[in-house]
Amino acid sequence: MKLATLLIIAVLAFLVGIYKTEAASPASGSVPAAATAVNATSKFQLGKHYEMISAVPAKSADQIEVAVVFWYGCPHCLAFEPVLEQWRRSVGVPIKLVRIPAMFPLARLHAQAFFTAEAVGKINEMHDAFFTEIHANRNRLETREKLQEFFARFGVDAKRFNDAFDSAIVHEEMDNALQLAKKYRAAFVPTIVINGKYKTDPSAAGGPAALVELMNELVKAEVKPKA
Repeated sequence: MKLATLLIIAVLAFLVGIYKTEAASPASGSVPAAATAVNATSKFQLGKHYEMISAVPAKSADQIEVAVVFWYGCPHCLAFEPVLEQWRRSVGVPIKLVRIPAMFPLARLHAQAFFTAEAVGKINEMHDAFFTEIHANRNRLETREKLQEFFARFGVDAKRFNDAFDSAIVHEEMDNALQLAKKYRAAFVPTIVINGKYKTDPSAAGGPAALVELMNELVKAEVKPKA
């Protein structure tokens, strides 16, 4: 079976799990029926270009949380990384960037690798390298053995890799990522969530350039006026 077919099946299975969970238990901080756009004069429309997923903002002192649901195997995520990094440096507002690896079946191993890299203190060195290895070097890192070899290039020996890969903290982080994906109803990668309240993605926004413009609007809407 071709990889593209497997990916479609995996994403559909992931989404079924999300919507079954949501149907079984209402989400906390539900969106008010009278939710309004953040900017009445904006070209971006609530319900078309972005969604309000919660009336309650994320708790982060003096920072706006920007969460990105992504998958290392996703070419759109690869393309968005430099755009996101340039935006982060130039936005002019204190933000807290949170990366949430997708947890659908094909992405699960890469999510575990992401949290393993965090656990061994190598994520800053390895984050871009994961994308390069998969997309430029054509090594999909689809097995534990390939991941172990990849981590060794960054000075992580087999024992250290395996201890972290199988650790309770890594599995706890994976469970948290799954719950956040359900909470945010992240049907696509990449998905952007601003301060736990607003959700969008490149397709909904109208492309990467429009997404950056929309992110600027949503972030500025969350900035609290100084007393």
